[in-house]
Amino acid sequence: MRADELRVAIAEWHPRAVEELSNLVRIPSIAFPGYDEKPVRECAEATAETLEAAGYGGVRLIELPDVDHPAVFGEVAGPAGAPTILLYAHHDIQPEGPLEEWTSPPFEPETIEFWQGREHRLHDRFRFTREGGAWRVERLWP
Repeated sequence: MRADELRVAIAEWHPRAVEELSNLVRIPSIAFPGYDEKPVRECAEATAETLEAAGYGGVRLIELPDVDHPAVFGEVAGPAGAPTILLYAHHDIQPEGPLEEWTSPPFEPETIEFWQGREHRLHDRFRFTREGGAWRVERLWP
């Protein structure tokens, strides 16, 4: 794929990626004593649905004994003989702390404009280790 083709593919993919990421950020998947565990499972299920929609194979929740929350697994087969690459991220977060100390709602993503108004980033203060760290690698070439 040529650089100009890659730029077009990324531009076409970007709005969907931002929407998927925003939907996950809105889930208060706080894995901490005293918080409702249902949003953590909801986030795992939403992550699995997103992976399936993106064409990942073998998508499933992995439940382990003595572990409170499920892991999410999905895979994409690479070319024959290629090395295996593992991307790991978590879908749970820490408590939001005192709400009065936030300048914006903690579970509502914001788009922040950067240098010369050309680059936009989805921002929320404590989700980037999950969704942004290794959220998704998508095949952009034929």
